[in-house]
Amino acid sequence: MRDKILSLELMGVDYGRALSLNPALRGAAPESIHAVVTFLQSRGLHFKDLGRVFGMCPSVLTASVRADLRPVFAFLTDDLGVPEAAYRRVVVKCPRVLACSVRDQLRPALIYLRRLGFRDNRALAFQDPILLVSSVERTMAPKLEYLAGLGMSRDDAVAMALRCPALFTFNVERNYRPKFEYLVGEMGGGVEDVKAFPQYFTFSLEKRIAPRHRAAADAGGDLPPPDMLKATDEERMYNKYTNEVVESQSEFLGRAMCIVFITHVGAVNKVMEESSIGMNSIIISRSVKQSERETLRPSDLFLNRMAQEHFSSRLSR
Repeated sequence: MRDKILSLELMGVDYGRALSLNPALRGAAPESIHAVVTFLQSRGLHFKDLGRVFGMCPSVLTASVRADLRPVFAFLTDDLGVPEAAYRRVVVKCPRVLACSVRDQLRPALIYLRRLGFRDNRALAFQDPILLVSSVERTMAPKLEYLAGLGMSRDDAVAMALRCPALFTFNVERNYRPKFEYLVGEMGGGVEDVKAFPQYFTFSLEKRIAPRHRAAADAGGDLPPPDMLKATDEERMYNKYTNEVVESQSEFLGRAMCIVFITHVGAVNKVMEESSIGMNSIIISRSVKQSERETLRPSDLFLNRMAQEHFSSRLSR
């Protein structure tokens, strides 16, 4: 027992936690665990990977190499076309694949996904293997039903999932429902917005959606969800664009002239009254003096950039 615990601890596995999740580990012979470790290493996994694999899926420690593990790697090759040299990439991305039955989980999930329209085996294997270990009945199908229940067709819901496979991984009550309610109740959006931009559900409501929406609303702006959410974090935007501000041709107008919004229909929502300059002179860049930088908030420069991009796109149409 002591040798078994020591060997697991050396791999970075918390024996107590592993035992609580897999009681069969208590009676497992060290030789059987060693056989599992040896087999996984023969399939390309590194010793440093084992702590993550066994930590997330302690059941793999007591799996049968012949009955459980070999079929998984055969599935990766035969059904998904994963070469042996890439086994490690898939397993490290999603250790749970080793704990799933090919017959009862992996192949049924793959068949379901293919029927929906997923055709890229490499994407399923390397980018979204979490979908292969997700239950069709308990996880994936209910997500499509919820989306369709928002007022779209099932085909529209499927199209959203094909564009953004991560939608299958989100919880309805903790993710979909509060975010959609915020979109409708606070942002004045609706079903068409999420159909056009399914990635909306991938952003944090508390850390991204609500703060940026409030910032836009406080300034009188109305940016479409993709433009409001897809830009990098405001602090990163600040670092990137510290040398670009909105100013008139003749002078720096200060932060009051910095917030200019162009809506998705191309109308100017707000231009501060302090300026009588024309629109052609609003979007001009120059180096900012240190004293001027201190007067600008990161959110101002972030919004400036969004306004610039909106206005520039309108001019190019």
